[in-house]
Amino acid sequence: MSTHVYNEEQLTAHLQQLMPAGYSMNQYGDFVKTESYRTIVLSFDYSEFFPFGIYFSGFGAEISFHRVEEILNEVYVNHPNLGWGHALDSNTFYKDFGYSVLGRDFFIDNVYEVQVEDDATFNQVKPYLQQMIDAALAFLEEYQTLQDFYDLAQTMTPQEQAKFYSSPPPPRKLIIRKLLSIPYADMAQQLVTAYNDHNLVADANFFVELKNHLDSL
Repeated sequence: MSTHVYNEEQLTAHLQQLMPAGYSMNQYGDFVKTESYRTIVLSFDYSEFFPFGIYFSGFGAEISFHRVEEILNEVYVNHPNLGWGHALDSNTFYKDFGYSVLGRDFFIDNVYEVQVEDDATFNQVKPYLQQMIDAALAFLEEYQTLQDFYDLAQTMTPQEQAKFYSSPPPPRKLIIRKLLSIPYADMAQQLVTAYNDHNLVADANFFVELKNHLDSL
């Protein structure tokens, strides 16, 4: 193992080599692009072992559609004790580009198990990191609008949708249906009934208010 000391400054310099055109880097080393109607955050997951190095463990795209999160926040502020947090910059969707691009075994062998501790070891994993970024950029070029994302989600299994929509998915699904002029009243009533049946009154009340708020828009 190299005796070279690896720190946050060197990690930032390495990440800057990967930053796509049109993006900026935030304080966490994520690549951020804010558009008129959505914000995109491309982020690597990694384990820090400063001053020795890091291990990259994943990569994904977080997409926040501003109007969806604004509407959700307008109702959530009246229900702060639901057990899940929300802010205006919360994500609407998340898409993995780690295992799904390289394959689990290849990712583990060629990225995750490589300790990045200097330029040489970063250059060893850099082509694979770039491959994941390129896949994310291609996806975001193909899927741009809220309608695009909704249509894609409709092709997924419930388990896949649960990973694609940011948690919790149900309120976002209702809001998106409203914004896309897709009927949502039956879904809202099913949610209210289900939460009441499980004696989750606070959650049921939230969806009653959300449905009423959507009706008023």
